[in-house]
Amino acid sequence: MVSRTPTVSVVVPNYNHARFLRERLDSIYDQRFRDFEVILLDDRSSDGSVDILRDYARRANTRLAVSSRNSGSPFAQWNRGVGLACGEYVWIAESDDYAEPGFLDACIDRLAAGPTLGLAYTDSWMVDEDGDRLERRSTFLAEKLNEAPEQEDHIRCGRDEVITRMIRWNTIPNASAAVFKRRLFLDVGGADAAMRLAGDWLMWIKILERCDIAYIAEPLNYNRTHAKSMRSRFGSDLTGLGEKIAVLRYALEHFPLDNQVASQALNTIAGPRRIERIRRSALRSLTMKELLSQVSDDELFAPASLKFAAGNVGRRIWKRICSATGGRH
Repeated sequence: MVSRTPTVSVVVPNYNHARFLRERLDSIYDQRFRDFEVILLDDRSSDGSVDILRDYARRANTRLAVSSRNSGSPFAQWNRGVGLACGEYVWIAESDDYAEPGFLDACIDRLAAGPTLGLAYTDSWMVDEDGDRLERRSTFLAEKLNEAPEQEDHIRCGRDEVITRMIRWNTIPNASAAVFKRRLFLDVGGADAAMRLAGDWLMWIKILERCDIAYIAEPLNYNRTHAKSMRSRFGSDLTGLGEKIAVLRYALEHFPLDNQVASQALNTIAGPRRIERIRRSALRSLTMKELLSQVSDDELFAPASLKFAAGNVGRRIWKRICSATGGRH
């Protein structure tokens, strides 16, 4: 039975995922942990999703909010859903994923282990459109981070997680695998609705500035990968790279990261070949006049001055990289 103020608010943001909705929603209502409310959101779908959502909205402790126009950002829907939530904790259950019945039980049990814990997440199975298993998320992340897969439950300082792992890759790439304190989400200002891809990554980093994190090694979440997912549609374009650079910039400003770590992170998130292509493109567009304008005529042949000029050119290249990739500087 659900209390008047539920322990968990389950936010289900949907856009054109009618094919997957029933499996998603059934996996929520089949959770063994029962003290939750469900907030169903639709971002102006055109595939019959709303009819399915209205059917489920008849269930107890369930609300439905349908947008009059598409927001253009999944993170705008996250903010809307959490704004409607009442629970101490929030589970953003993406509309094309699904979960094991013990998912909420495991996360809430772990979050209750100590007052400094603000976020818990489980390992996931990556699955295709038909639900066939592809790979464990832990295996995928281990390859990206060049480390052994995490096979044991653990609790880690949030700031340490950012400095050692999160700065290099979004280690919680699927919100459906995580449960977090609603207060922390609100304290950090929610997710950046101007982003299309990296808003979750930036939000996790901001939350982990303020709390510890718990990892559950059992894969209790199923993360669907398909052609219509946001990351599949936009993950390879410059918008994605620009947002990743914006995440890196925030981390550099708020965490004690040295230049070597920042450089490694940039190469990991953007790829050295892509960075080199952009750097060379920026160099080709620089003129000798730009280089010489950094020093006065009487200083032109002083080695130290030329070194200073080269430094300024380097900074210009970095700004051009940020500009070319949509980053802010």
